[in-house]
Amino acid sequence: MGCAASQSDAIVKMTTWVANLKTEPAKPARLMKVPKNQQPLPLAASLIEKRNQIRQIIQRMFSIEINTPGWAYLRHTRGLIDAPISLIENNASIFYVPHSVAELAVPDAEITHVQLPAIAFVTELYSALQQIYIDPETNQKAFKAKVIKKTYGHVIIGEDRSDTVLIQRCELTATAFQFIAEGPETALSVALAFGRLATVRCALGIGNIEKVHTSASTAIWCREKEHAGSGVTTETLERVRCGLRRHHEHVVEIYPPDDDGDFNDTHKRLPGICGSERIIECVREQFIRHGRRDIIQALNI
Repeated sequence: MGCAASQSDAIVKMTTWVANLKTEPAKPARLMKVPKNQQPLPLAASLIEKRNQIRQIIQRMFSIEINTPGWAYLRHTRGLIDAPISLIENNASIFYVPHSVAELAVPDAEITHVQLPAIAFVTELYSALQQIYIDPETNQKAFKAKVIKKTYGHVIIGEDRSDTVLIQRCELTATAFQFIAEGPETALSVALAFGRLATVRCALGIGNIEKVHTSASTAIWCREKEHAGSGVTTETLERVRCGLRRHHEHVVEIYPPDDDGDFNDTHKRLPGICGSERIIECVREQFIRHGRRDIIQALNI
């Protein structure tokens, strides 16, 4: 009853916030400079070239705007209805592409490509971005496209280093622990559930997680429940685990609640605060089993 009431309040607040927003023409996203001390050295010429290409692509993108397919996909389809604007609309790592050309999965004699809206997640060092095509009629992933997700650039930026999408950063806890997720939707759900006291990164694929370096002593690996046919093997999981241990003093693995495949599945099933409360309840128990009450206290959960 309490959860339903809280969710209703969240929806009312969100509706009021949208109604009070001024509708202005879309503005190109502002580029951010990459500090020199954050650039991995030495950089291959191909990586420098790709990074320049990524910057050029970003110049043609926009921030997430209300009532667009990208906005509806994240807030409604993915259940992030009560996420703060800093997590979606004002997130420097997330962009909206009104018209992106995609190849059709089943082309006909006359039409082989179609224009679709898309959202893009850009890595922290601008080495890569992942674009997800959206069906404007359903606000779901565009399954009519031959490739639903398309990655540009190089996620791997060194022999044993990969770039990540920085979904959210908290300076207070970033050196103690950071959450690392496979996909951007999962990362957004984790950030929404644990609030602004959590630093959350997305590796854009499970194969990239093993090469993730962070400034934290503890890496919190946000696991997804593997299913038959997923292609994820025991060897892959062990390689990721070993990689995280190689780059961090401690590694803690957390799993989504109930039978959900990942943490975003929880928000899709229980949108907004109800899903967040279920995630917190489930992960809190796991932190206790791991003997990490320090993380519970730091997150204030």
